[in-house]
Amino acid sequence: MKDDLIQLFESVRADLEREDVAGAAVRLEDAASTDVADLLASLASEERILLVRAMPADRAAEVLAEIDDRSATDVLELLQDAEIVDMLDTLPSDDAADLVGQLDEQDQDRLVDLLGQVDRQDALELRELLRYPEDTAGGVMAKEYLAADHDQSVGTVQQQIRRLPDEELDQMHYCFVVDEDGRLVGQVGLLKLLLSPVERRLREVMDDEPLVGHVSDDQEEIANMFLWHDLVSLPIVDAGQRLVGRVTVDDAMDVLTEEATEDVARLAGSSAEEVGETSVWRIGRARLPWLLLGLVGQLVAAVVMSTFEESLRTRVILAFFVPMVMATGGNTGMQTSSIMIRLLVTHDLDRLRAGRHLLRELGVALVLGAVLGGVMVGVLAAWKQDVTVGVVIGLSLMAVVVMSAMVGSLVPLLCERTGVDPTVATGPFITTTNDVLGLLAYLWIAEAFLGAV
Repeated sequence: MKDDLIQLFESVRADLEREDVAGAAVRLEDAASTDVADLLASLASEERILLVRAMPADRAAEVLAEIDDRSATDVLELLQDAEIVDMLDTLPSDDAADLVGQLDEQDQDRLVDLLGQVDRQDALELRELLRYPEDTAGGVMAKEYLAADHDQSVGTVQQQIRRLPDEELDQMHYCFVVDEDGRLVGQVGLLKLLLSPVERRLREVMDDEPLVGHVSDDQEEIANMFLWHDLVSLPIVDAGQRLVGRVTVDDAMDVLTEEATEDVARLAGSSAEEVGETSVWRIGRARLPWLLLGLVGQLVAAVVMSTFEESLRTRVILAFFVPMVMATGGNTGMQTSSIMIRLLVTHDLDRLRAGRHLLRELGVALVLGAVLGGVMVGVLAAWKQDVTVGVVIGLSLMAVVVMSAMVGSLVPLLCERTGVDPTVATGPFITTTNDVLGLLAYLWIAEAFLGAV
């Protein structure tokens, strides 16, 4: 399958080089929208816009809904307003809001007004969704949902379902039940609804305690609800408990992917905005602050070493193992911090379990430190016939592993407790702290055992 996709992409690029844009678009007719989006992201801006314009409006809209934000914005800025409106008219409300939301407010207002001339209801829904911050439930919800009054009969709702377009019916998992004021009071699965006697009222067959999200909830909290409760659809209500939209499982998975991308980028000292970015300067500007912070940590480590300069010159063998001690501390810290951040992000760690987790990490660090230290004692005894230096290196590794494990576990936990994003602060802080503390521990242990340092 992958080879077929590569061959398809190569054929499309060959068509574009021959300026056969129509032929390239025909080749992509049966390809998945996500695959076409990947292809577009790899093309130059001029080729992207030509290929998008060669596609039918509904197909182009599906592809732009799957492409990364930066590439989609690049295409939108080159399209005419009428072309964008044609696409928006074919998209679900949440995808349309995501697409338009990448533009500035002036362009958003203009496009929504133009859409209103084509479909007033779509324009009203789009304007409502654009009011919500993009990282909230309101920003990811869709306005396409099935709702009915609690006093309606099952038979009446069944007739309503039969009138739904096929593309909407495929995404309908529940009928949400509201009262006369539009407040959510329950929900009923479509299968149960279709099998219930037609004369019964919705209030008699509904689940009157459905899980709900609020428009102001963080999108990550909403996505985690899908994981915890195995949901396929979640109703979203406003401050007055009125039903205003729904989030489906595909949107939740997109949110989790987006959040994971951000967390990994931050742990690496970079930015999720790099995805789709082609400017060397912008990418460098995103990475530079974290590299400068790491440079400060290395400078502090250099100052620590310079304090012991004369002694290190006397016992040169100790200098050979400085990189090993620092690297071992860094690796240990990143291992433990990655696990801790994962537990915090997925809310799998409460106050009670945090203490047990720290004790477990301490135990693991002691075992690993003892094993690594023992290995180095044996290596130095066989290599240099110097058991004392071996003991110094072994104890240093054990101390560094334990300290790094505790720093890697405590820093994310403290960040989370103080409201700081642990994915932002943990990486640079651990790198800097472990280098300095590891060196100090190493040189102090050497001083205690050898007396020369």
